[in-house]
Amino acid sequence: RVLSDDPPRVLKGIFDQACLVVGNDSGPVQLAAMLGVATVAIFGPSDPELWAPIGPRCAVVASRVECAPCTEDEMYACGDRACLDSLRVEDVLDACRSLLRNGSRGD
Repeated sequence: RVLSDDPPRVLKGIFDQACLVVGNDSGPVQLAAMLGVATVAIFGPSDPELWAPIGPRCAVVASRVECAPCTEDEMYACGDRACLDSLRVEDVLDACRSLLRNGSRGD
């Protein structure tokens, strides 16, 4: 399911039933991780060192370019977005498989 603009209480209800959440650097990803759901957070221009969700059931897939992470001003001025183009579906799938292989809620 793709979530968009759902209020936190609705997200919690959905995440309570989820075995895995995959998303960009966002509040819903933070909420899923806080609830103990296996969470894969995807980072392009933002800094996973500052913003990655915390918890034993979290994985981060981050950009592989030298200019990432960048400042907010650089992010909005950038016309290239190489940081997003460098993200690989295979890396996201590997992170998902690894989390699921080790138990979706740490049990």
